[in-house]
Amino acid sequence: MLDFSGSLRYDIHGRKRKTKALSKPKKYHTKYHTRNFDKPVNKNKEVLQAYKEKYFIKSAPLMSDYDRAKEMQREQERKMRVEESSKYTIAPAYNKGAYQVIPRECVKDIGR
Repeated sequence: MLDFSGSLRYDIHGRKRKTKALSKPKKYHTKYHTRNFDKPVNKNKEVLQAYKEKYFIKSAPLMSDYDRAKEMQREQERKMRVEESSKYTIAPAYNKGAYQVIPRECVKDIGR
């Protein structure tokens, strides 16, 4: 059985703990920021637009033409899958645990 009522200078394994009272506290330095006076303060849209045109660099488009074509092809395939899967339904197979894919015309025969 362990003795938890002992001194706080020692841990439960008998090793002496480091005292934080003897260590020096960290000194925190405040950082001062200077304000950029070129940036407009008011919320006027025309002033902000002129500032953006003057200081911001336009970046390249995120997708290349090849990536856009691939994305369009994936979207067409997804639409085709959704359209094709709307012609079928999923149902349990004759009171068994497995499921089967049945065409919409044969839905009335599911439990037979």
